[in-house]
Amino acid sequence: MGDMSGGQAFGGDRRPLGAGAGLRGGQMGARGAYAMGESPAAPPGGHGSPAASPGGHASTEKVTNMDKPKQIIVDGDFLPPMFRTQAYEIARDVCRYMSRGEDQGPPPTQVCSIMRSLVDDTIKDKPVKMRQLVRTLDVRTREQLKLVRSVADEMFGDEQVNWGRIVTLHAYCALLAKHCEQHYIPDCADDIGNILADFVINRLGLWIVTHGGWVSLAYLVMLLSV
Repeated sequence: MGDMSGGQAFGGDRRPLGAGAGLRGGQMGARGAYAMGESPAAPPGGHGSPAASPGGHASTEKVTNMDKPKQIIVDGDFLPPMFRTQAYEIARDVCRYMSRGEDQGPPPTQVCSIMRSLVDDTIKDKPVKMRQLVRTLDVRTREQLKLVRSVADEMFGDEQVNWGRIVTLHAYCALLAKHCEQHYIPDCADDIGNILADFVINRLGLWIVTHGGWVSLAYLVMLLSV
């Protein structure tokens, strides 16, 4: 399967979406860092601003820690039921959409629509690399679909979480669903979507919830598209 630790197989994309993948064909510019998980410094005195040393200088240690967001693994059962429902809905929809195209019908929610667009842009930005990664996994049976979890674990193995990486994971799983349905495993989009959603909820869920939830992604994307 190759070394995918730290997301390197996915282009090592620690940049915000928009620095490497387009947003509906446009570039987000400096604001894209905020939208995709690279939060800007808080205003003076605001929550999250670095503490000042006795001499009036910001603590280097505090700044360094702010620049290294950590994922927190939790039991997804403790997260809001609405978030868990949305995670499954988004994951299944994007896998079905990529596998079946227009036959899938319109997206059920606005967030699903936005995820479809972001996934399309991500795949268009790196089509050869994304398809190579799908073929490298070489999934040929339904039993082997559990390897998707291993890919996701390796992608986030460096403890870095941002919206760009979350979208990239959805893009990879969606493209894998298309490949598998076309070649080896019919009607597997929901299977892959469920594996993706389980990972998102239990491994990335707390980060997403504390960063505003799925509605935050939708809001920020719309704001930066204006």
